[in-house]
Amino acid sequence: MCYSYNLKKIMQTKILVLLSTYNGEQYLQEQIDSVLSQEGVDVFLLIRDDCSSDRTVEIIKDNQHRFPLKIKLVEGENIGCTKSFIELMRLALDLKEYTPDYYAFCDQDDVWLPNKLLRSVTALRSMNSSLPQLFFGNSMQTDSSLHPIQLSSLRVYKFTLGESVVSNASGGHTQVFNRILLEKASKIPFCPYILHDWWIYGVCMALSGEIYHESSPLLLYRQHAANVIGLRKASLYGKVKGLLRPALPNLSYQLAKALFVGYKSELSKENAYILRLVVEYKESFWNKIKLLMAYRLFSTYNRKTNIRFIVSVLLGTF
Repeated sequence: MCYSYNLKKIMQTKILVLLSTYNGEQYLQEQIDSVLSQEGVDVFLLIRDDCSSDRTVEIIKDNQHRFPLKIKLVEGENIGCTKSFIELMRLALDLKEYTPDYYAFCDQDDVWLPNKLLRSVTALRSMNSSLPQLFFGNSMQTDSSLHPIQLSSLRVYKFTLGESVVSNASGGHTQVFNRILLEKASKIPFCPYILHDWWIYGVCMALSGEIYHESSPLLLYRQHAANVIGLRKASLYGKVKGLLRPALPNLSYQLAKALFVGYKSELSKENAYILRLVVEYKESFWNKIKLLMAYRLFSTYNRKTNIRFIVSVLLGTF
């Protein structure tokens, strides 16, 4: 594929794309092609490889040789997906080679639609640039050969702070955000089991930032055996077990605690109250009841999620 970068493109909105790779040789080239061929914007790929053992680094270096002004590779030790993206966030703040207007997360096995980033920045430009800004949207789930399966986000969300503590409405592979949000989200340590996209969404909501959700698909979200997150169908037994004994308990509590402690001086009175309900709910049975009595602040449009909220609070695993 041939790319042309003229003066007009250089003067367009600049977006730093943060891509974490690990043994992604099978689909990586398609994703790099789709990022570098984005319409109407100027892009730069900051890639951190998480100690791949296949041809991933070779593929990246080949593209780096072809487009030396468009790609920077950082090779690191194996620390896992979330920590790798957190490291990318820190690297992005100190990057000297490129000064972006916005930042975007990127997975190694998707294929972006040609106008994904242009649609993102068009929405972001209409928002208050003095606040944390976050754009995210939908994706089309496909099989490994990119044949469509279904739209990813079939659920409807309220987009409230309470809901964001209960569940993540914002997929990282569609997220685009401004530097204010990146700086805020990068300065506070948080539980490593909380995914980077859930964290940056939670930070934006806690700090009363502006969000924009795009309902139409922005990319092809490839489903295959090596997906970190994807389509999974659980049995009835598995669903009940997940309610009573979640694989990773206390994630909502850890998220709320990190937000409350880390940004206490920046929270509105209402947001501080919402987070405090979660942070203090383990201290007594009465605090659990207080949290449940504030159900409307945390409720979603999904009945199963609401049931999980009630059960997990009572069991102390929220």
